[in-house]
Amino acid sequence: MKCVSALLACLLFAIASVRVNAAEVFVQPPDPAGGQYKSSWYAPDGLDGDEYTWDAFSIANGAAITSIHWRGAYTNYLSGAGRAPVYAFTISIYRSIAGNSQPDMGTGGRLARYNIASNAGETAVGTFGGVIMYDYTFSLPAPFQAAAGNVYWVQIEASQGVTPTYGWPPDWSVARGTGGNNSHFRRITGGTFAFITGDLAFSLYSSDAPTVSILASASPVNAGVVSGAGVYPINSAANLNATPNAGFGFVNWTQNGSQVSTNPHYTFTATVDRTLVANFTQAFTVITSSYPSY
Repeated sequence: MKCVSALLACLLFAIASVRVNAAEVFVQPPDPAGGQYKSSWYAPDGLDGDEYTWDAFSIANGAAITSIHWRGAYTNYLSGAGRAPVYAFTISIYRSIAGNSQPDMGTGGRLARYNIASNAGETAVGTFGGVIMYDYTFSLPAPFQAAAGNVYWVQIEASQGVTPTYGWPPDWSVARGTGGNNSHFRRITGGTFAFITGDLAFSLYSSDAPTVSILASASPVNAGVVSGAGVYPINSAANLNATPNAGFGFVNWTQNGSQVSTNPHYTFTATVDRTLVANFTQAFTVITSSYPSY
């Protein structure tokens, strides 16, 4: 019966995902044996016991990710402390540092951030490893364009209060997954970071709607980095970003030689195929001073 229950819950996790998006582009299914990793904080200022998790993903073919699904659990209730419900989630996607060993948390390392002002459709799916598990789903307000072969890191973080009985800190956790490299990255109690054994249970989906192709390049080619180009579902929000390299500054976006935006973060509705160019120019540092100094 236990095996049947575990199989049924995994099938429900998959079926719930397919209802929103038909094309699965990445999945680390929940471990039928249970297990979870804390990833929650006490808003708005946090506590020393807050912990967050990141796990890596990569897809073989570029895709516009339109939804994310994950499994999670509470644990404090097992000790009689009661349950502090999740009232919001934050999902962030980071690029990797060189070598892909951990998320890039420096300037520009976070590529996307989604604030979910709800419990993301929290739905109980059964008990695994003695803990009640829940499934969650979120449709991205704008697709995240994942390039083929690139390694990204997803962070799923819950916002909670303290438990009603003992006032214990947040306890929501991402369920343990399977099929990855059996490792994830985590900020642990006290603010330090470490690699933790185990995968996180989440899956990524791309829309099966008709798509258009958005191409983007930098000019000069060595002046900056352009991201966000790819295939987007029609009528979705396309997001292009132009980041200048050292010694250069961003000028504008052009299409067929005509200016379309002066914002390095260019967002528009994808309705037709487009070819865009991010233009950069050589930048100089100007140092000023006053005399007399007062």
